Amino acid sequence: MCGIAGILKFNSVINFAEIKRFTDSLTHRGIDGYGYQLLEDDTVALGHRRLSVLDLTEGGKQPMSYANGRYWITYNGEIYNFLEIKSELITYGYKFCSTSDTEVILSAFHKWGVDCFNKFNGMWAMAIWDVNEKELLLCRDRFGVKPLHYFFIPKEIFAFASETHAFKYLDNYKRQFSSENLYLSIEQQNMLEATGETIFKNTYQLLPGHFMLIKNNVIKEQKQWWKIDKNLPRVPKNFPEQVEEFHNLFADACKLRLRSDVPIASALSGGLDSTSVYCMVRNLASNEVVKRLSKEWQKAFSISFPSSENDERQYVEQVLNYTKGTGIIVEPDNRNLIRDIESSTNLSDMITGTPLSCLTYVYKAMRDNNIVVSLDGHGADEYLYGYQSSVNRALVDAYVNNDLEYAENIENTLMEMSGNKDVQQVFISAKKNAAQLKMLRQKPSNQIKKLVKKVIPNQPNKYTLPQHAFSPLFIDNKQHTKHYPSIYTLKKKYNNQGEQKLYEEFHYTDLPYNLRDFDRGAMQHHIEIRMPFMDYRLVTYCMALPQKSKLNNGYTKYILREAMKNLIPEAIYKRKRKIGLSAPLADWFNGSMNTYVLDLIHSNKLTNLEFLNIPMIKENVTKNCKNKSWAQQNANELWPVLNYLLLSENI
Repeated sequence: MCGIAGILKFNSVINFAEIKRFTDSLTHRGIDGYGYQLLEDDTVALGHRRLSVLDLTEGGKQPMSYANGRYWITYNGEIYNFLEIKSELITYGYKFCSTSDTEVILSAFHKWGVDCFNKFNGMWAMAIWDVNEKELLLCRDRFGVKPLHYFFIPKEIFAFASETHAFKYLDNYKRQFSSENLYLSIEQQNMLEATGETIFKNTYQLLPGHFMLIKNNVIKEQKQWWKIDKNLPRVPKNFPEQVEEFHNLFADACKLRLRSDVPIASALSGGLDSTSVYCMVRNLASNEVVKRLSKEWQKAFSISFPSSENDERQYVEQVLNYTKGTGIIVEPDNRNLIRDIESSTNLSDMITGTPLSCLTYVYKAMRDNNIVVSLDGHGADEYLYGYQSSVNRALVDAYVNNDLEYAENIENTLMEMSGNKDVQQVFISAKKNAAQLKMLRQKPSNQIKKLVKKVIPNQPNKYTLPQHAFSPLFIDNKQHTKHYPSIYTLKKKYNNQGEQKLYEEFHYTDLPYNLRDFDRGAMQHHIEIRMPFMDYRLVTYCMALPQKSKLNNGYTKYILREAMKNLIPEAIYKRKRKIGLSAPLADWFNGSMNTYVLDLIHSNKLTNLEFLNIPMIKENVTKNCKNKSWAQQNANELWPVLNYLLLSENI
């Protein structure tokens, strides 16, 4: 796990100081080593900051060369099945000088070319320079777990890095915000990440499951090497058999991610997902069935916000008591709250839905206890109905299909997910949507459209942002008109609202946003996050399951609960309400951040955002700060604006 960087100059040379400064801006991603390589008469440069996890010797140093210097790689991530791939390559006559996965990647690329990516089970962002072809290859893992950004000005420069803030350190280039993308990020924080764009001009992301070729001073192509709809497996029809296969896949995903030469811990929230990872890890490691297992893997780290509705300490303690595990529960120190928020926000260089400091506290505590790798529970929400939004859509389908028993089941699920708050309006809205869908499907014109689609090839997809209610922070209610490139085909595999919503949450909205936040938050404290639920075998298996295997009997994530019921506490199995990790902003704004928020909003920087209703914002902030009347909802709405103000001071 590392920070990677590189520069290609099209009409000038790169000096060593520039690639060093550019790379070293990512030191927080790799504190154990560094490397810089100038190539092609100083027109190509690669940089690397190393966080040592596999092969702690100089054998794992990067940039690494291969095939008598033909290939040079700088790489961030882990290939969890590298031992199996290495064994296969040895049968073809390949020899290895190190015990790192980086050398395995280069050997696999030499053997299979870009087809090697399909063999990898892991997370990665990598760049490979081919000296013979004078070509740069960038590649990102299937789901974009690891970040890879690039800065491109035609005929001048192409540069790439793990994080956008690195581009501040390029010579002779001043960063500027992209007004339209900034508008979107402030208004809806989970919508921009999957589009391949950023909040800055000329700065983009390589799309998940894609590789890019740069040759002859141009971007030759960006090609999708992984398509989820082409990789869905057959699943058993019998539910008990589905549960057994799920259990085996999940166990193997955890086992592969326990391979490490440094200490490992688990981030434990007390929710179903993180509890499942922690309990599975304890079961596997205690039985010593893991190759290359770290000597230290037993600890769990959690965060507590005492007296806050976001506090989950009671659930964490139940898990620790059940497993007799060792837990460290962190409570934020509000004496340094403003400093921590400023630091984490400026280093993240993006607009978030909540201050990243609320999650960085956990990873800082890990590092303070000499932990380097954290096994986390991210990913399951987005394909196992972890959010009310996807459950709402599943309810619409139940109404459309007149499956009244299943509809009642889902209604009960929604009531308990919301803490038994009044959700009658949700049911009324779902019934209204179902009635409209029924009417549309019965229209003759709809049948004609289906017939036309059979004989006319599909046109390239554009992902248009969905219609939604705009925040009162904004001057007008105009809809976004910008079209963003589609990552994955948007065909409705099941003609099912619930399954389609999962598909969108996984590929376009919630998951890309969450992966981004946790990568930045953890790497700020030199911690690598591994996510068993993001194993592509488990993802595709669950995507292929019928809806009722995932949402049934009053439970979301039904198959996960059944697969883990003998390994987790009964209280966690039955837990339905989802809290989610979020900073207690109302408490902070009414407390130690009160004057700070007021001063920040009245700064001159706010006038630069023409799309915000600045007089209204200032009036509301003044009133809420004076009366200390902040509620969580309006504090959450304001945070992205504060987030922008902090970034604008350091652009």
